[in-house]
Amino acid sequence: MLDFAPSRRQFLGAVGLAGAGALLPLSSVRAADSLSQLAEDAFIWGLPLVLSGRYIEIARKAGLSFNQFYLSPDLATPATHAAGPNIDTLYGFAWLDLTGGPQVIAVPDTHDRYYSIQLLDTYGDSFSYIGRRVTGTKAGAYAITAPGWNGTLPPGVTGIAAPTGKVLALVRTLVSGSTDLPAAQAIHASYSTGPLSAWPQGRLPAIARANSINAIPALDLTAFDAGFFDELDALVRQYPPLPEDTGNLARFAPLGIGSATQRGPQLRATLAAAIPAALARIQAAQAASSTVINGWRSNLSIVPFIRDPLARAAINTFGPGAHIAKEALYF
Repeated sequence: MLDFAPSRRQFLGAVGLAGAGALLPLSSVRAADSLSQLAEDAFIWGLPLVLSGRYIEIARKAGLSFNQFYLSPDLATPATHAAGPNIDTLYGFAWLDLTGGPQVIAVPDTHDRYYSIQLLDTYGDSFSYIGRRVTGTKAGAYAITAPGWNGTLPPGVTGIAAPTGKVLALVRTLVSGSTDLPAAQAIHASYSTGPLSAWPQGRLPAIARANSINAIPALDLTAFDAGFFDELDALVRQYPPLPEDTGNLARFAPLGIGSATQRGPQLRATLAAAIPAALARIQAAQAASSTVINGWRSNLSIVPFIRDPLARAAINTFGPGAHIAKEALYF
């Protein structure tokens, strides 16, 4: 059985993998593609989306609401089960549901303290950031809008267009030593959300929740079976891919993904049998070399929109939230 336990070392080599078994470019799509090869490619392409669906369900079962920040007031401990947490950062998150209208994230003046609110779509891409690198550290309000929204924003609210109707907002606030923790906690507790339709009166203060990011754990990918493709089919209908990625989705129509094709017993057996090979390709990608900097290995290739599906799957294997290289490097 393949081992998919989270590992910082495995993660570092997870990008820039076109030579490590990447999916065929759309220009190479052929009628001769076998169903098993298509199933491998569909698993790799759809893995981040299915994981997002699983994480949304985990949050629902835990009684966590959409459009509400859940923020950990303390630093990570051995009881923190997310992959690779920092020990100098307070964490938190919110799942935003934009189908009823934009959601506004309000941030306080952090007085030059580093913080970031990483915005990820359901395909695992970090499409935007709120925080010191991008928006500065002054107080602000940011409306996250769904695809196709064309309303008017009030003065003082900055719009950020999301590629999908649900968005994961991952919060990190820097703590500079134990004596700094109370000040960091006060800032961390000040992030809020609220619907644009009721702004600013309708903002919801963050809820303190110990080890909040345990709601985004690394999942056991070896447990997936043919049901993975049922989930993928349902999710692509709910969250269509970006226009430039629809060619891949069309390629998977013979598997009943985004199409009317029925997944009968024989096809389901083919789908299930393809999963170990797809996982092996992802694991091989994770073992690929990364850039060596003064004897240290780091990955410099994580970008907001990753167009190589294998690289995107490898990055999201341990859960969403790997920073783009411009925001942070992992060594």
